[in-house]
Parts: sequence; structure tokens; C-alpha cells
Amino acid sequence: MVTKEHVKETVDAFIRKILVVGSGEVDGDCLLRDDVGLDSIDIAELIMMLSKQYNVNFTAQEEDFINDMTINQVVELVYSKCSKE
Repeated sequence: MVTKEHVKETVDAFIRKILVVGSGEVDGDCLLRDDVGLDSIDIAELIMMLSKQYNVNFTAQEEDFINDMTINQVVELVYSKCSKE
């Protein structure tokens, strides 16, 4: 069963890999684009990784919204999709 903690760890690991930052430098309230600094390619990679790892699909609208989401909001979105399946 997928937990929010597992999803959060996955997103955090992706961000650390892309940005080469420590876990204490980014928190759940950081916006992916504005605070963390992910660009559109990074966010597309994040979406593809989450889709594959958790076997979920995102609508085009959700993908657009992810650009302006916080880390916690992305975790909630993925977790809600996993809970429905």
C-alpha cells in the first residue's frame, strides 16, 4: 500500500537528485517552480517518474497545475490518485 510518506520521500529524492541539495534545504511548502527552481523539463520528468512509479495518470490540466504546486500538494495529488485505485 502506498503511503503519503513514501510519495513524499520519492518526490524529495527526485528534487535532491536534480538540484543536488540537502533534505533540509527544501520543505513541503516550497513551490516546485518558484521556490525549488524546477524548470519545465524537470517537472515533466517528475510527472513521468511519478506516473511510472505509482502507476497513475495525470490529466493535462493536472500537469499544468503541478507547475504551480508545492511539494506537499504534489504528494497529496499522487496519494489521492493511488488511493482511488
